[in-house]
Amino acid sequence: MIILLINFSSCKKRKKIEVNDFSIELNDTIYLGSNTGKILNYKTDNDKIDYLLSVIIENEYQDGIIEKDTFSDGTLSPWFGIYATKKGKMTIKGIILEEALNDMNYDIDSVLRIERKFLYFSKDVFVVDSIFKK
Repeated sequence: MIILLINFSSCKKRKKIEVNDFSIELNDTIYLGSNTGKILNYKTDNDKIDYLLSVIIENEYQDGIIEKDTFSDGTLSPWFGIYATKKGKMTIKGIILEEALNDMNYDIDSVLRIERKFLYFSKDVFVVDSIFKK
């Protein structure tokens, strides 16, 4: 028997995204092209369960193609990539997916419970060609 639990929650836009469960390291000003951010201080519900953390980012590439890119490195502080195609204000939208396998033993049966928790975030940034003026 497999039980699948899905929990949804979200955080509001803030200059520095920080809630009880995690914080995000991401500059307010980013460059055209590839940029990176990182999840920091992620807290889980149970220390005895193994968790996998993934970050899903909606990236817009050249020619207006939008793709959902998934980043994970097997830790609770994965990095993620952001791609900027034009200068000016940009809203970054992402999802943190927490997955946990919980082995529950009962008298007769053993149950593997897969828990998924989705945390939605967004952040406004400003995109520039270069930080340095010539």
